[in-house]
Amino acid sequence: MKPNKIKLKWKIFAYVLVFSIVVVSLFVFFQMFMLERFYKNTKINNMESLFDDIETLIINETDLNNDEFSQKIREKSGEEETSIVLFNETNNIVTQVGQNDVIFKLQNPDTMNKVRSSAPSNKKFYISFTSNFGPMPKMGPQEVTVFDNSSEFKKASKDSNIICGKIISYQGNNNYLLILESRLTPVAPAVKAFQSQLLYISIIILVLAVGIALFIASRISKPIKKMTDTANELAKGKRDIVFEGSGFAEIEELDNTLNYAVAELNKTDTLQKELLANISHDLKTPLTLISGYAEMMKDIPEENTPENLQLIVDEVNRLNELVNDLVPLAKLQAGTEEFNIKEVNLTKLLSEIIDRQQKLLESQEFTINFDFTDYIIIDADQHKLEQVIYNFITNAVNYSGDSKLIEVKQEIIGDEVKISVKDHGIGIKEEDLRVIWNRYYRVDKGHKRSVKGSGLGLAIAKEILQYHKFKYGAESVVNEYSIFYFIAPIKKKEAK
Repeated sequence: MKPNKIKLKWKIFAYVLVFSIVVVSLFVFFQMFMLERFYKNTKINNMESLFDDIETLIINETDLNNDEFSQKIREKSGEEETSIVLFNETNNIVTQVGQNDVIFKLQNPDTMNKVRSSAPSNKKFYISFTSNFGPMPKMGPQEVTVFDNSSEFKKASKDSNIICGKIISYQGNNNYLLILESRLTPVAPAVKAFQSQLLYISIIILVLAVGIALFIASRISKPIKKMTDTANELAKGKRDIVFEGSGFAEIEELDNTLNYAVAELNKTDTLQKELLANISHDLKTPLTLISGYAEMMKDIPEENTPENLQLIVDEVNRLNELVNDLVPLAKLQAGTEEFNIKEVNLTKLLSEIIDRQQKLLESQEFTINFDFTDYIIIDADQHKLEQVIYNFITNAVNYSGDSKLIEVKQEIIGDEVKISVKDHGIGIKEEDLRVIWNRYYRVDKGHKRSVKGSGLGLAIAKEILQYHKFKYGAESVVNEYSIFYFIAPIKKKEAK
């Protein structure tokens, strides 16, 4: 994939600028090409609404000649600057608000008869004029035409007048003709005035858009660039760094995540140093002993005794144990170790392991108690799970102190089973509990040789349990007890 060379700052700038240009373009388009149409449609909708209000007033009025009714009509007329005329059946004006040549011409008997005869029953209709009226200001030759749908009315609205009418049934058999007329203000001159202003407005908006785009782009990219520079320092091996991102919630979340990563890296560096120091110690001591005793036995034949040979064998076994733990741990962490998952009788497996360990520890006067109720079947790799249990018990033995009592317990919790191994020894400090599962981490910082094992047992157990997706953990009280446990889903159970 070809790398993207465009910086985030300029991408944000381009996006904001394009957005601003689109907004200005839409504004110009609507002002130049859609203003007149919007104005006419709004005028038409307002006039229709006004017509309905006037019709309601007339129908609900008992006396069309009283002053209160006339005042209401005048108020409605003023809302939309509309002339209102109500004709009776003899085409005489009953009510009139506003003067207009077009409405005045409607009093022509022939015209009125044609309007009445062409008007649809109980429907509003729209009127435009042609030659029957003769020349009229700004209209030319006219002829009466009645429109009864909005699409035709929109054709009529091209004129400078909008005229709407309806035959209203008033007080039973009286059919009154209500006519509303409103002038359309010419929009073309206003559009031309807008066009001259739009050029300046557009230039000002685009200049402001460029400035705002640069500001936003710089504001967003600046903390990211700062964090990138800090990350480069981290990549070069510098660990005493702090990511300082602010201004946006997402940046602060990334900042916190990176700072956490730095803390974990520092912790890993510390563990690596401890690992190297511990492995070097465990390698150096047996190698020194083996080399020393071999040289001594070579130079002094009398020292070639079974005791000295056994010491060399013991140290070789210690080296072999360390290597045997390092290799599977490396495979587990690399994800190359193979697992054979199948049904395992967990309770029976625990019993067998405890019996073997009890016999091995009999000379040291250790007691291992196993508490369980039912036989539990789970899905697991039996050999790998055996390693976990063995490591838990061995760890309990190594740190049991003078108690010599180890308790293994199987508890059924809902549809899960919890296996715990408890010793009554030196315990583990709270700060050590958080890192006890790390490879080669030992509670005894002095790294005493009296504690057997490679120090990798719990790290191996953790990798195995994580592969199985089993829950696991440790609990401890210093100088009282330590408990290591794991929790697995139950597949089935059998009576004891």
